[in-house]
Amino acid sequence: MNILYVGPYRQNNYYGLYSQAIIQSLGSKHNLTIRPIFYSSEDNNNPPPTLAQLESTRYQNYDCLVQHVEVKDILYTNIVNKNMVIPIINNSDDQELLDSKLVDKYLLDSDQYKHIFPESKTELFELEFDFSINRKEIFDIGPLLPMKKLYFVGKYQENIDTILSTIRAFVSLQKDIDPNIALVFFVLNINQNQISTIKEYIKKIYSKFGYKYTIDKIAIVPISMSIKNILSCHNSGDIYLNLNTSPCSSIDRVIARNLDKEVIPSINNNYDNLYYEDNPTTNWCLSYTDKSIANHMINYFKQTDKKQPIKNRKINNIL
Repeated sequence: MNILYVGPYRQNNYYGLYSQAIIQSLGSKHNLTIRPIFYSSEDNNNPPPTLAQLESTRYQNYDCLVQHVEVKDILYTNIVNKNMVIPIINNSDDQELLDSKLVDKYLLDSDQYKHIFPESKTELFELEFDFSINRKEIFDIGPLLPMKKLYFVGKYQENIDTILSTIRAFVSLQKDIDPNIALVFFVLNINQNQISTIKEYIKKIYSKFGYKYTIDKIAIVPISMSIKNILSCHNSGDIYLNLNTSPCSSIDRVIARNLDKEVIPSINNNYDNLYYEDNPTTNWCLSYTDKSIANHMINYFKQTDKKQPIKNRKINNIL
């Protein structure tokens, strides 16, 4: 099949990395031409040679158009036999912009936003990403290095609330989990002042829970965006906390699984209602989200059989 793919693969951020994974998967089975779209100034002017080659590839006819774009930029057309959309979702208001008459399929990698799209035209897919990594390439996290590490990877601005909730949840569980377990945040786009503020907050939370003289088992590690750094984050941790709310967060889940890391599942709001019966005012520190994250952690450590969820179809087999 001849496919024309449009997506943000030239961006030097998670959207770009995610887009490159899709290109890699599609190109493994189909003839592919690619075209960039930009949603950020974080562009990569020197893409890998394989991408440059696919940009210059031409076919006389195309059987399928794959649009990896924001909902507002979807092209509704019948000029090809199949018009497939991998939507970049900003918020639930995107539903108001949809016109599904000339779209054959909406392809999603999780069910988080599935309710936005017509059920009959929506299919979940499993993202693939083939890579190699030197397992000795890890980040220096000092005294936490020999400990078993829960870890999180994500942008500061998008995930600061999640980071603070996870800190409160982790400290609240200190009497319930193995003392040899640490928590590491690998954070993009964070400055030194923000790191210092979080570290002071960590001290405050330890103190509020009565741990005034204890070893701090939480680390904040600033990173810059590159595939090498992202892989090194996952190589440095042991149990991936899949708490990132970004529409591209599945790339981290895929990398973690491919590196045989254990994964604590993402938070599902409906499922988490089971944990909302406690009144958060009984402990000033813990919010609903804190309790939810804490319960995900403690339930995970109680499991004896940590099975991974059933995988969806690969994207190159859906088209």
